[in-house]
Amino acid sequence: MKRLIIFCIILSCILTVNAQTIHWLTFIDTTDKNVGALDVTGREVLYSRFINVINAALAEKGYNSDVQDFYGNRTNPENCKLAIENLTCRPNDIIVFYYIGHGTHAMGENNNYPQMLLGCDWDEEHKFIPLAWVHDELKKKGSRLAITIGMCCNTIQGATAKKAPTFSVNYGNTYISPTELNAIQNLFLSNKGDFILSSASVNQSSVGGSTPLGDMDLFTAVLIGQFEKNAIEGNLSWSSLFNNVKNIVHNVTNGSQTPIFESNISPVQMAEVRREKPDNSTLDVKDANSVGNVLTQCTDFIIDKNQAIEKRIEVSEKLKKIFSPDAEVKILGQDGNIVVDKENINDFLGRISSSRILLKVVPTAYSYKGNYITLLKVKEYYKE
Repeated sequence: MKRLIIFCIILSCILTVNAQTIHWLTFIDTTDKNVGALDVTGREVLYSRFINVINAALAEKGYNSDVQDFYGNRTNPENCKLAIENLTCRPNDIIVFYYIGHGTHAMGENNNYPQMLLGCDWDEEHKFIPLAWVHDELKKKGSRLAITIGMCCNTIQGATAKKAPTFSVNYGNTYISPTELNAIQNLFLSNKGDFILSSASVNQSSVGGSTPLGDMDLFTAVLIGQFEKNAIEGNLSWSSLFNNVKNIVHNVTNGSQTPIFESNISPVQMAEVRREKPDNSTLDVKDANSVGNVLTQCTDFIIDKNQAIEKRIEVSEKLKKIFSPDAEVKILGQDGNIVVDKENINDFLGRISSSRILLKVVPTAYSYKGNYITLLKVKEYYKE
């Protein structure tokens, strides 16, 4: 970690400082002995088809992305509480909290939303965190939008479903049409307020089963399918999206699982933001999530077509200093880990610094030796 801090401090000299950010807090229990395999797939699909696509669409409007991705052993109540309490926002920021894991509902609960187990067993019941508490805390942050989603049971029981929506696997790069871009941007930037959702009503289980992308929870699969369908059609709205998801999940499970939600979202004029000039502020590097966010912020500037090409090339040359001369970049397809292309770091940075259709470069993994990165894996999102 000391070596990571060294090269991240170097990167802090070329970061773009932006007053607008979309913050993602995802807690996904991928190690559970019963449903962990479902959640591994759920996490991958959630990021490749939902989170990364939204980040790419909002990047065109000058938004940075702050991704705090907790999975495996890092999915625990302590990390959740800390992440919620330490999050800071500006007025035009957006917060999305998404939990996938076990949940329950207390007999004397004063709201309809579940408590999240966050990887704990029942002998640690005192550590369970209410989804409603998370939402109340996020609303206090003063952001433009605060979205809280809990994909978990709302009862102690569990179940399995065999039906799921279908959509094709994409092993290539992602291309987002102007209609999709406009729909996603309007969804997030032309609204304000807060939204909380539970994937199941009180005394119901959230189920999982087979989809064309592998075994995962039904709610997230339906959400991704409806999000993509509505975006392509250009008619994305919070109420229609989640009402459609609610109805589909209810019908597929024959009424045994019905998502519930409360919306306090209202339309406003679309936020107009612009990426600001780089400054030399110091970055607080805490973990691998921070490293990924730093690399993303750097590539955001390099591919920003609103910046002069000379500045984009200048930043790419500075970024090159944290890579070994023979560092390799592997470009992955949208779904899974299929490598669609390989480039030397010099060729990669040269290409993205001159591109006019790239919307987002998302680092997914990296390897380093000493103070230098030797291998970088990314997914690329393009404007169609």
